[in-house]
Amino acid sequence: MRFHYKAKKDSGIDVEGDRESENKFSLARELRAEGLTLVAVEEAGSKKRGLGEISLFNRVSLKDKIIFANNLGSMITAGLTLSRALNIMQRQSTNAYFKKVLTAIEEKISRGDSLHAAMEG
Repeated sequence: MRFHYKAKKDSGIDVEGDRESENKFSLARELRAEGLTLVAVEEAGSKKRGLGEISLFNRVSLKDKIIFANNLGSMITAGLTLSRALNIMQRQSTNAYFKKVLTAIEEKISRGDSLHAAMEG
């Protein structure tokens, strides 16, 4: 199977390419053996899944990610649905990019995707 991947070298340099591999996990092992850390992977020629060009881990500060995780956990524990909790956080966020990310995740959750699938970028 052919994959398109994005990875980082230990030095922090971004690397992008295509490679044949049995599956995503074996590709990750192969790249790790070459000193690369896999950042994103998709089957070559497939449509992008998840958030497409929107990624939770690109332009969202560490502080916003920590607040997101804490608030999401608290809201779920309090009995709110995942979709409702995401909607509340989206409305309260002051970061415009993070609002787009949360809106995209909420839309995918509302369509029945899992949180994991909705956050894949």
